[in-house]
Amino acid sequence: MPIVNDYIQSCKNINLPQELSKTTYNFITKHFPEIKLGLMMHQPKPDALSLVESNLPEGFDYWLELLTKVSNPISKIGPFDENGHIFCFSGKDFVHEPVCIFIFKKEINESVSNILNIWQSLYGILKETNLNTQRKAVNEYGNLISQLLHDVQSLMEVKADCHQNELLLNKLEYQKKLNKGLLFFIRDFDLFKSEIEIEQLIKDSLKMIKLNEKQFHINIQNPGLTVALDVELFAEAFNQIIQNAVEAVESNLSKLSLNVHTIKSNSPFLATNWIVFEVNDQGKGISDDFIPYVTKPFFTTQKYLDKCGFGLANTKKIIEGHNGFLEISSQNGTQVKIIIPQN
Repeated sequence: MPIVNDYIQSCKNINLPQELSKTTYNFITKHFPEIKLGLMMHQPKPDALSLVESNLPEGFDYWLELLTKVSNPISKIGPFDENGHIFCFSGKDFVHEPVCIFIFKKEINESVSNILNIWQSLYGILKETNLNTQRKAVNEYGNLISQLLHDVQSLMEVKADCHQNELLLNKLEYQKKLNKGLLFFIRDFDLFKSEIEIEQLIKDSLKMIKLNEKQFHINIQNPGLTVALDVELFAEAFNQIIQNAVEAVESNLSKLSLNVHTIKSNSPFLATNWIVFEVNDQGKGISDDFIPYVTKPFFTTQKYLDKCGFGLANTKKIIEGHNGFLEISSQNGTQVKIIIPQN
């Protein structure tokens, strides 16, 4: 079919799955203007669903209501007809990855059906290609960096035995911290999850950094709530954020607070509550220019204090390893949210 060949040609230079979905939407609306449709994105987070594109005046709530009527769990990714609408999904792993969803208000013709089948195939190919490229780069650079750090560590141990001056010893300690942070960042890790009450989790974590939960304001919406996670790794990530906040308020803990609450997902496909750990400090805050970079490796504004810039980078890695994410903002201080699924 010429129209299908035209569609394939329009996708030639596309590298990202989401970009492919938008191109597909634009192609369909251009060549079949009579067809009414919407393109939605599902992501594994509380506000899971968003409306990307639509050629109907109806807003997000209209499309969300249509999705709530789809049989769950979905048995196929489409295109399929349900309740008089046509649905087509890029996949059905709603827990670990973004899923694009086409919804058509009425039946579609054979050409559009063929285009959607090709879109699904190309989407899967692009997704796997990008993942494999990332894995290959991580493995290649990770092995090189590991070897480099091994050699640096050997040199440091020789120097440390020489009992050099204090400046050199401080530099060696800094290098050890940097090596440790970098190795954690480039290596995969396994999660050893156990179920624990939120209140106990906070107490145990704070003890590790010699803080008491009574020293600052803590509000837990449901203290008996339990969560399954790797307690040791989560405590490491949580304590990094708390220590940053303590530094920001110059140890005046009356200017520090922690709020823990739950929120429900708007997804009909991901039945979970999300737990939010919100740390607020009334310190000097973070420049808006810096916020996009604070979770990047090596980024620090305190190099003069021998900070190596892996605290928040590895915190983010740990939280994302739990299928969660970080939100950082700065208004009258700094607000950091750890958001993880309860189950």
